[in-house]
Amino acid sequence: MKKITYVLALLVFIALQSCKNESKNEVSKSLDDDATIVENQVKKNSVTPPFEGVDVPFSKYTVDVEKGKTIQTETGTVIIIPKGAFKDADGNSVKGKVDITYREFHDAAAIIASGIPMTNSEGDKYMETAGMFEINGSQNGQEIAIADDKAIEVKMGSFVEGENFDFFYFDKKECNWETKGTAKPEPNMAKLTKVKDLPKVPNQPEKPTKFNEDAFVFDLDINYETFPELRAYHGVVWQYDGQGKNNPKVNSWVFQENWASVNVRPVQPEFGKYELILKNSKKTFKTNVTPTLKGMDYDKAIASFKNKNEEYKRLKEARVQEETRLSSEADLLRTFAVNNFGIHNWDIWKRPNRKKCLASFDFGQEADKYINKISVFLVTGANRSVVRYTPSDFSKFSFDPSQSNLLIAVLPGNKVAYFKPEDFKNIDLTMLSEQQTYTFKMTVEADAVVSIGDLESIIARIS
Repeated sequence: MKKITYVLALLVFIALQSCKNESKNEVSKSLDDDATIVENQVKKNSVTPPFEGVDVPFSKYTVDVEKGKTIQTETGTVIIIPKGAFKDADGNSVKGKVDITYREFHDAAAIIASGIPMTNSEGDKYMETAGMFEINGSQNGQEIAIADDKAIEVKMGSFVEGENFDFFYFDKKECNWETKGTAKPEPNMAKLTKVKDLPKVPNQPEKPTKFNEDAFVFDLDINYETFPELRAYHGVVWQYDGQGKNNPKVNSWVFQENWASVNVRPVQPEFGKYELILKNSKKTFKTNVTPTLKGMDYDKAIASFKNKNEEYKRLKEARVQEETRLSSEADLLRTFAVNNFGIHNWDIWKRPNRKKCLASFDFGQEADKYINKISVFLVTGANRSVVRYTPSDFSKFSFDPSQSNLLIAVLPGNKVAYFKPEDFKNIDLTMLSEQQTYTFKMTVEADAVVSIGDLESIIARIS
């Protein structure tokens, strides 16, 4: 017994040193299950991506140190790097050009894939993020740091409203979050300006209709000030469009009346649809009409229509593309000056009234044999909170029944399993306790996850 206790204590010490030194070495496969559980518990608050080859990619920027640079990202984030902002490992000022890498995390898929812990070291509080980012710097492959008298201002695009979020820095050596301060969000004025300046799209041009010899014709004198869309057409002949209940063919009396007023109302002018309204002191007649053209007038009108329609489609496509691009930009910016490279988070600590239980997870026979290599992620808080559970703390599992909850488990081979929000709603809460085991029957996804997009699609489909 003394020998076993000594071995376990030694393993805990080694794993702690591994966390503080950011070591990526895995414990030998020859260790027994108990040792693996000890390792998992220690690594819970370290950055440990659960997938192989799937992570949030970095964007890379080159910065001339003597000039500084302002970087703008697709989410609307603005990174302001002043002149002479960096130092090397020896504390000397860095000259020349450096590489800055940057990535953001806004939802559960990105947080899960990154392996960034979202709980405190005690595990009784979890984060609900309003946006998290990682920024790093290097020169010629060597890490650099932010100079002591400098700071990089990061105006991060945030998709979450609220003023109660603090700014955190993750200390990888201590595997812990440090509070750095707070600030109120501000509107993304650059996005608002771009929305205001979106290119204008004209109305879709009306496709001319060819005259039909068999249709009823109305001889109308049209005021082109009222109908400017018809101004380009000459020789317009108005005829019944063949639709509607008031067919002039079966209402011959219409042509025998003296009408005091004749009016045309646009219905769908872009499709050549108008309504003819005839009135006198006793009667009113309404029918559907369309402007038509004959011969050369029609040929010229068609050619003009094609040119205008191509321009219309070009302008519309340009606007749609810009609207789509702007939809990826955040409406808010959260600003803070960072003095260290690494992971930073706009977040808020939560300690809800959670229901605790002894958790067991059923993945089916194939997956159950890998139980000690499985991580289970509780996704909650509008998909902005992620709590990671490893086999060592399945016995400490808890969730807040008042919130929407989802379980995503990462299995060997990048396979995933899930327990849907509706499955949580079907749990009999009276059967849960810290002394009684509850088995979560997980559904194993058929295909492996090969990209962040795959994981996003799965979460979107089952949420």
